[in-house]
Amino acid sequence: MRNSDQSFNFPEEKGREEEKKKWRKKKRRKKKKEEKKKREGGGEDYILNVTPDLPNVFEERIKYMNIPITDHWSQNLASFFPKAIEFIDEARGQNKGVLVHCLAGVSRSVTVTVAYLMARHQLSLNDAFCLVRARKSNIAPNFHFMEQLHTFERQLNDANATPHSTSRSPAAVRCDACGLLEAADTCRKCCNSPDRRQRPRGPPPTSTTSSSSSTFLSPSSLKAIGQSPDSGIEFDRWTTSPAPP
Repeated sequence: MRNSDQSFNFPEEKGREEEKKKWRKKKRRKKKKEEKKKREGGGEDYILNVTPDLPNVFEERIKYMNIPITDHWSQNLASFFPKAIEFIDEARGQNKGVLVHCLAGVSRSVTVTVAYLMARHQLSLNDAFCLVRARKSNIAPNFHFMEQLHTFERQLNDANATPHSTSRSPAAVRCDACGLLEAADTCRKCCNSPDRRQRPRGPPPTSTTSSSSSTFLSPSSLKAIGQSPDSGIEFDRWTTSPAPP
């Protein structure tokens, strides 16, 4: 008998080996489950689908709103602004993520996003557009949607100038800690504790509009606009604090 070449498995060693195998299997199953969840849902709880034909795939566990608009000059996307803003408010009011998407992620979803920032953060069209572009460079709403945003800006300005108007959101305020503009008593993004109060809103952020050459209709900005796969706009990853250089 060749004891030197023989490998013995004593009962306790065998038991430990079995426990290790079970632990490894459990870990693999957990990892696969997390990867599947990430692939399917992206961690969002609300999705705003700005297309007429893309399906709402995850309706069993994610709340959807559908805006059946094509990226065409004849479409009145502005008529959906109030409902879209209300939907995003609902998600953010519950501290949930909300994804706004269209087909290419450059026109329809961007238009809705800019409208939301104008209405809820009291930004001008130019500031809101530049803020979005600072976080997603390849944006290009069609010119008819831009015209609708101009009209929306005038409506907001008129409403803001009217005494006792209820059509605007509460006055935006700036968080002392993070600079986020929020229409709430405390910043839901990073300063949820009651002792971190906000002061009245100051001037709009200027970091997104460094000069007239960076405005949304300038030749330099139009040259930089391109196409991309649909990536949408995720509000839970955003702040209106200055973007890093």
